[in-house]
Amino acid sequence: MANRDGYFKDLHVLLKAMPPGTIDMDLVEVNEQRYGHRYADPPEIVQRWLLDEQRRAQAV
Repeated sequence: MANRDGYFKDLHVLLKAMPPGTIDMDLVEVNEQRYGHRYADPPEIVQRWLLDEQRRAQAV
């Protein structure tokens, strides 16, 4: 579980640092590789979810 928590914590740090409305998928993929996490959903759904997460992270 700690691995998963670390993945999402690092992901939120990355998303917060990116310009609003822009997702650097290369950085997201590096984070995925670091933690061995991969999204199973189609890319369009993952992109939409990442943008939603970015809005939440940047609103704090």
